[in-house]
Amino acid sequence: MHIINKCFLKNKKNFQQKKIIFIGNIQEKLFKFFNAKLSIIYTKKYNYKKYIKIIKQKKIIYLYNKNILFKFCKYLILFWSKNKKESYILLKEIISIIPLNYNIFIFGEKKSGINNIEKKIKKWVKIKKIIKIKNFLFLSCKIKKNKNKNIYKFKKKKKNKIIIYSLPGVFGYKKIDKGSLLLSKFLINKKIKGNILDIGCGTGFLGIKINYINNFNKNIKITYVDNYLPSLITTKKNLIKNKIHKKKYKIISSNIFNNINKKYNLIICNPPIHINLKINFIFIKKFLKNVKFFIKKKSEVIIVINKFISKNIFKKFKKKKKILIKNKKYYVYKLFYK
Repeated sequence: MHIINKCFLKNKKNFQQKKIIFIGNIQEKLFKFFNAKLSIIYTKKYNYKKYIKIIKQKKIIYLYNKNILFKFCKYLILFWSKNKKESYILLKEIISIIPLNYNIFIFGEKKSGINNIEKKIKKWVKIKKIIKIKNFLFLSCKIKKNKNKNIYKFKKKKKNKIIIYSLPGVFGYKKIDKGSLLLSKFLINKKIKGNILDIGCGTGFLGIKINYINNFNKNIKITYVDNYLPSLITTKKNLIKNKIHKKKYKIISSNIFNNINKKYNLIICNPPIHINLKINFIFIKKFLKNVKFFIKKKSEVIIVINKFISKNIFKKFKKKKKILIKNKKYYVYKLFYK
């Protein structure tokens, strides 16, 4: 954090008692470095909404859509993520809607790809100043031209009859995850009906696979849940492209179970174990702790987990479980609840 502090101290006059929009890889502790009159956070991650209760105390507004209040704020600060493709999408989105001559500041680590940014955005953005401190870069820029609004470039994949599109930052962007493929192999031989919950749906592949292997059974309705807005955009596109009727699915923005209020016949999950490219078990721990409140009696929870973490995770939670299928890297478990 001290590196960030040094960068912004050199531009202190720009931020004192100003109204500022924050976007990107935002950490809550960053706000102690700004004496902003108002902070507006534009995020694509639903879990930021949990801070809504403290808006009045911290003078912070969280937005989960494109209604960014540029007319109320003079400055925008983008914190560059280690997932550079995800960050480029964010930047392109901002460039497509931001007013001309608007001040934006971009901050990030050199190894995240920010050092090559000038060549890629010089058509739309004029870089006024570059500050280099150790492995970090701080860019002061002005918008000179708006980018075409068609910013989403989907990557297309095909698995058997299923068409899957994806976006950078969405789980399974380059290819369908091997854990999801293993779980789908188990589902092939399983008769499924009722209400199904897909937590951390990513591209929506697992739910779409269930519809195909059950011949689009009318008795199946799948709720797709993800914390990340581009995942939900991708899932919706894939449901339409694979001709899944809108009565057979529901899409919900939620940080795991935070926005879920009913019980299901089947819950499936391929939990993420990374945050900003670093291993992190927060998701899977919260899932295992709370899933019992959202499953109907005599129903099933099926989860695929990387082999190297499965033993340690289940030791802590002492779940009754059964291995349904496995390979060298992944185990698919059925979890039992009374």
